[in-house]
Amino acid sequence: MVKEKHIYSYQTDGTIDFKQWLENVKIQYALIDTELLNAAFVIYKKIQQPTLPLERALKTAEIILDLQLGQEAASVAIIACASFSMNDMESVIKKEFNSATYKLISTIHQMEIITKNRNDENRSIDKICKMLLAMANDIRAVIIKLAERLTFMQSIKNLPQQERQLYAKEIFDIYAPLANQLGIGRLKWELEDIAFRYSDPMTYKHIASLLVEKRDAREKRISLLIADLENKLNEQNITCTVTGRAKHIYSIFSKMNRKSLSYDSIYDHLAIRILTDRVQDCYQVLSLVHHFWQPLSDEFDDYISNPKANGYRSIHTAVIGDNNQFFEIQIRTHDMHKEAENGIAAHWIYKENQAKSFDDAIKITYLRQLLNWHQNIGNVETTDHHLTSPFFDNKIYVMTPKGDIIDLPNGATPIDFAYHVHTDLGHHCRGAKVNGQIVPLNTPLRTSDKIEIYSVVEGGPSRDWLNVSRGYVKSQTTRKKIQAWFKRQQINEESTENTSTRLHQKIEKKTPIKTMNVVQNDVHINAQNVIADSAYLLMRFAKCCKPISGDPIIGYITQGRGISVHKKNCSNIKNTQYQYRLIEINWKDNAMKPAFA
Repeated sequence: MVKEKHIYSYQTDGTIDFKQWLENVKIQYALIDTELLNAAFVIYKKIQQPTLPLERALKTAEIILDLQLGQEAASVAIIACASFSMNDMESVIKKEFNSATYKLISTIHQMEIITKNRNDENRSIDKICKMLLAMANDIRAVIIKLAERLTFMQSIKNLPQQERQLYAKEIFDIYAPLANQLGIGRLKWELEDIAFRYSDPMTYKHIASLLVEKRDAREKRISLLIADLENKLNEQNITCTVTGRAKHIYSIFSKMNRKSLSYDSIYDHLAIRILTDRVQDCYQVLSLVHHFWQPLSDEFDDYISNPKANGYRSIHTAVIGDNNQFFEIQIRTHDMHKEAENGIAAHWIYKENQAKSFDDAIKITYLRQLLNWHQNIGNVETTDHHLTSPFFDNKIYVMTPKGDIIDLPNGATPIDFAYHVHTDLGHHCRGAKVNGQIVPLNTPLRTSDKIEIYSVVEGGPSRDWLNVSRGYVKSQTTRKKIQAWFKRQQINEESTENTSTRLHQKIEKKTPIKTMNVVQNDVHINAQNVIADSAYLLMRFAKCCKPISGDPIIGYITQGRGISVHKKNCSNIKNTQYQYRLIEINWKDNAMKPAFA
């Protein structure tokens, strides 16, 4: 992994000698050419501001090159470190790069918008992680974003403490878990350590001071242990590689906090790792280690014979060395170590202590495989179709105007979105905007879209929405809600029809009156074949069209609610299948309220 401090060649004006940097990385990473990196530099200069030092962009590109993701990804990493509007820079970027590279830049830019619009609810954070992964048909987008966040955190030491803590929280909430889920341990521990440094500076400095105080002794002890182990294992004709390390600061803190231990009680703040060629050699090494030093039975785990749920394989043991000093030993094959470092073992369930669904595990495994594939091919640039994940085809993640994230089935429309938010919003939906643009209601939505719904106060869904060929509805839940609405309307209409039939039967038993005027609530009823006690019928004004004095009106016999007054041009009146329930009405002379006629 790239170190935080870099030494660059500078020109007389104080700026980085970019040409010299290109030459250096071309040699270091065996690049055939540096055309894409140079194109990225051209774009970066056009949008560069005093607050956008080139050093950070180059650090990010070097991280991507260290991860063997190629020159194209490294060039995108340079641009990802700049703050700009895609609308303003679209033509410039498309001029320098092909459509696939532009799409990668656009995806990373959209990721930044998503995280800025999030709320702090845990469920929203989880959905943000899923949305970012769902956007990443190209795995490099997520990794570039992680690298960009790391170099950003390395550059904020002069910001006010409150701002640094907010950025640290974002790392712990979103980016460190993402790195963990993808199994990119080298990015994960650096993100966690630097976020911990800003979120809890006192504890960070305390643990760091303990490490510093013992650095010389620790390094000497590690060297002696490595030399001793190599000699003993060579005597047994076991070919292996032995390395030592100190545990990362946040990892030490997490274990101290989780197990209520002191620093001196953390056995693996000093750890030895032994890598062998074969599985059987691992157990032979384990036997020798336990022969040389006294093991701590409570600290022994065999993840080779019993792998973790995330696929991680290794033997962990802690022993008591000379002078009663504890240290941890990890034993695994070279292939197991490669898997652990590159993502097969992301400590997903073990470290994050969160339950994950089987489907999510499949998705993450697929992304890890993509990462391994990129690393295997080195600098060979790829086309976009190699990077499409079939596991993300069943769900999309979209945003409300407030930034809340909603998951919908792939192919969902604004109508599906409206019904997901609230059933009544779906019933009254009449229009939608996607990312600020008015779109038809049967427009398929995509991950990261921001949706606005326009609705009316009254009314209901259209039967066209249930027409499969029209493509208005994708979700079966939405379809059932619409069908339920029409079923309720049918029940109401049938009940009203029965009421109307009973009313007509009652009319037939009465003496008909050719003409009769009745006043009720300032409404004038002037009808033929209306019974004498019609003055006692209930009356109300329809909320769907809200008629006012002077509007042409008509009456509608409702279920148990008397007569409803509508405008004659009311769409509900025009579309009703029960015309026989209509009754002619008009306004009373000089009345401010309607009157039946």
